[in-house]
Amino acid sequence: MLRLRLGRLGNAAVTAARALSTAASRAEFSLSPYTDSNEFGYGRGSQFCLLTLRHPAFEGSDLTAVREVCSAKAEVAAAHVDELFKTFDTDSSGALNEDQVGAALAGIGLPPDNEQIRGVLLRHDVSGDGQLQREEFASLLRETWGGEVHLDIRRDLHQLYPAGEGQLEEASRTLAWVGRSNPTHFLLRALRHMWPEHVEHVAIMRNRAGNAMLDPDLMDVFDETFVPTVAPEVETAVLLAAEAAKQPPTTAGGFVVRLRLTGGKTAYAPLLGLPENRSSFRVDAKTSGFEWFVRFGGPGAFAMIVILYLVGKKRDAEEA
Repeated sequence: MLRLRLGRLGNAAVTAARALSTAASRAEFSLSPYTDSNEFGYGRGSQFCLLTLRHPAFEGSDLTAVREVCSAKAEVAAAHVDELFKTFDTDSSGALNEDQVGAALAGIGLPPDNEQIRGVLLRHDVSGDGQLQREEFASLLRETWGGEVHLDIRRDLHQLYPAGEGQLEEASRTLAWVGRSNPTHFLLRALRHMWPEHVEHVAIMRNRAGNAMLDPDLMDVFDETFVPTVAPEVETAVLLAAEAAKQPPTTAGGFVVRLRLTGGKTAYAPLLGLPENRSSFRVDAKTSGFEWFVRFGGPGAFAMIVILYLVGKKRDAEEA
């Protein structure tokens, strides 16, 4: 289905889309606490984790190409809602009864217990008939999987991490932001939306032993539901980043992302944990007052001082 839309994409996006057929073994996610760096200056302070993806589809791409690929993916995802609804509408009635809603919850990553089913019907059964129509089901998917993630792309993120403190290879990486205190299962949404192909199911796995070949038989599911299920010591994005940074992703205890894709394919990508980057904003005796003014005030603050000065001069002239 993605191929049918390539004619409408730019050349860079076509190249990226064709790279989707490349083995995903070169793909890699990374997760780390982020503190604003003077070199990168995203204005995020210290409240976010930086989530990145290296993928052959994005190598050498610019932001326009990334957006075009994501746009094509969004069209595929919209069409997939109908297919998914028909999968759970086993009696072809055009609506999902309580049993079918339970099966749908299990299929999209939510626990199919009675409390969850009642809550879903309460929030999404707009018609009040005790069932989910197609549009009501689409509303449930949006709530569970979230909306599209705003992506950026850079090739110089490896500069955030000095040698010996965890390394990113120099490569094109898409990036997104996840709040440090966000529950770990929020990462599932971001991982799903960052991947350049439509994802039907996503899970974070953990290796039981060394696993350089990413053999699924050597992994256990760490988290695959969109509700809190993990231990308190790894229940937020920043805690998971710290846990992932303790060992390389292909060793025992390392984390791997499993993505089940449309068409029956399954992709695996290591989840590399990194320490917090070093911020260039450091208070020390060598930093002059003027330098701090430029860093944190900049032209806007200077313009405000000029305006206030001119207003004062005008007032003085009127009073004279």
